Amino acid sequence: MALVRNVDIPNVAEDPRAKLMYYFKCITDVLQFTSDNPFIERIKIYQAYIDVLGPMLEALRQMVVLLSPDKFLSKCVFVDTEFCTTGGGCPIILTKTTAIPSQFAALDGVQVDGNIYVVQKVMIVTPEWLRDFYIVPLIIIEEMIKIEQQEQRQRQKSCTCTLL
Repeated sequence: MALVRNVDIPNVAEDPRAKLMYYFKCITDVLQFTSDNPFIERIKIYQAYIDVLGPMLEALRQMVVLLSPDKFLSKCVFVDTEFCTTGGGCPIILTKTTAIPSQFAALDGVQVDGNIYVVQKVMIVTPEWLRDFYIVPLIIIEEMIKIEQQEQRQRQKSCTCTLL
């Protein structure tokens, strides 16, 4: 049996927002994560990262922390450099079938923070992919949010005046 996998690994912009949004899209595809919330659908569109600022940036951070890869490792996300190298790159997203190699056998569902997500696919990545599309972008985004909050506090301080 042949594996059913993603064949097009897209070009993702060299921007931490785009990379986190791409991670979010991948993990929500694996988890069959659906939502009627237009915001959730919006942050899956990693090509339109440029306007993800302020509250939307904070919400993106919260969503990717909620769906962090460590919660799914060996459940529906697997780290395997050799498989990715021979498979043509990362991430490799396989439709959950009996054709999936046994080392990537996924659970039917994964519980995260009280929510149960149906696992329809598995995602195989390298440690470098996790670093480049989750760890480093998240660190940068958290720093961006921190700077933005500091600037906002500074603006609020400079706008206050004392009446005598």
